[in-house]
Amino acid sequence: MVYTPTLITGALSHTLTMRIASQWQQKEIVKFHELLRIAIKLSWLWGLISASFLFVYARELSFYIFHTEKAGELIKYLAAIPIIVGLREMTTSILWAQDVKKVPFLGLAIGICSSTIIQFFTLAIPGYAYVGAAAGVLSMEVVPFILNIAVFKRNLNMSKVLPSALLDVLVIGGSIAVLAQIKPNSIISFPDFLMSIVFFFSLTGIYMILRCRDLRNMSSK
Repeated sequence: MVYTPTLITGALSHTLTMRIASQWQQKEIVKFHELLRIAIKLSWLWGLISASFLFVYARELSFYIFHTEKAGELIKYLAAIPIIVGLREMTTSILWAQDVKKVPFLGLAIGICSSTIIQFFTLAIPGYAYVGAAAGVLSMEVVPFILNIAVFKRNLNMSKVLPSALLDVLVIGGSIAVLAQIKPNSIISFPDFLMSIVFFFSLTGIYMILRCRDLRNMSSK
């Protein structure tokens, strides 16, 4: 469930990798950085929107898809996966395009080892099965993500990126906070759930389009 939104960022990553690699090899540094910023922006925005929705509607997703509320807790624990995995996949593709392959491989290897260790010691503890499972999955993704970002940050002007990212968190976080206040504590009916999906993704979709206006300029070049 939590990995489903990453299908879009994965497709975006595979689509842009060849173009990014071509621009890097041809020393078209300006176009390379423009495409890089757009790719990261799209991954970040889609990940933030998906994560927010998963967190607020975890119980409804669990109930209407798996016919039980029990998975809702685990979905909420793993709601950040679309952000982490989306950015991890995109930064991995960009690093590969720059012929930096050891860092993503090392991060993934360390992440798998840490995930195995965490789950081995926590899953058997009574009452910690969901926490252990979530911690194991998150560690497998967070470790390579951190290593990728540590190397990748040289490609971005962080002083320009951080204010925009903070604005995204405030706008989307504010929208989801309003929905969370309106939403009742009990599971909402299926028609209301569908209406919530349409309403949320319509609003956040409009915001995403406004934030990605530079895509038009990029496509016209």
